[in-house]
Amino acid sequence: MSTEFRLHPNVRGRTHLARGVGLKVTLRYYYAGWRTDLDVDNFVKPMLDAGNKVVWHDDAQILDLHVFKRSLRRENEVETNDPDFSRAFAARIDFVHMIVETSSANEF
Repeated sequence: MSTEFRLHPNVRGRTHLARGVGLKVTLRYYYAGWRTDLDVDNFVKPMLDAGNKVVWHDDAQILDLHVFKRSLRRENEVETNDPDFSRAFAARIDFVHMIVETSSANEF
């Protein structure tokens, strides 16, 4: 799987680097084949660690975590307004899509 870490234009300039902000993170791993031997839990920690000091201050801020693993061969359509996501989906190569939001629990 190739790795590219890019902030969406709506996120650039406003980050979740502030301490004390609880976050909700959604990770979606899309892979090109019918199956993959990559376990969901094996790609979560590196992705969250990569966000430290870039997207959030520390991954300890994450209160809600939703993780999905889907084959691109089985996913026919995904509705999105994100052109980067659409290009990655159309290319039919492995990729991870991450969404970061403020958690409604915000108990951090």
